[in-house]
Amino acid sequence: TALGHLHKRQVISKDRNIIYSGSPLQYAYDEVGNVKSVTVFEVLSGKIENLHEVELKSGKRLAKLSCLGVESVDEILSYNCENFVDLTIVSERPLTFDETAEIKSKYANITKIKLELTGNLETSTVVGRKNLSDKELFVEFYKCKYGNEPDEEILNAYLEIVLEE
Repeated sequence: TALGHLHKRQVISKDRNIIYSGSPLQYAYDEVGNVKSVTVFEVLSGKIENLHEVELKSGKRLAKLSCLGVESVDEILSYNCENFVDLTIVSERPLTFDETAEIKSKYANITKIKLELTGNLETSTVVGRKNLSDKELFVEFYKCKYGNEPDEEILNAYLEIVLEE
């Protein structure tokens, strides 16, 4: 029986003789918590005998984690260092480019970082990228990419190119 692209194990028939094993690894974060398995059986005298599931334990698991503030990232990820992680950081302030870069460099298994801002955003100063000048955008990008601010020569070269456009 061909069932197409299904990730989850499914028993298809009333007689429980059509079973789709699903994918052997977790491929999407909506599969967090799903046990991956294969069905093993013997055929004796033309009948299925000893039908049972065997859980698959190799391969990296997926985890959706949430922590309060950038200060809690190390603690929560130390317990999940073997998993691929979709991380949500709940914070009263935006993360800096440096904080985000440090998290990504320390934890190669993070596939996604989301920020959930709390608190009174009307009274806090939040500067979105769309409100930054070309110069400020380039400086932030450069700091994120290289870890320090661009020297004056590189910055001026960039601004000359932008002005030509």
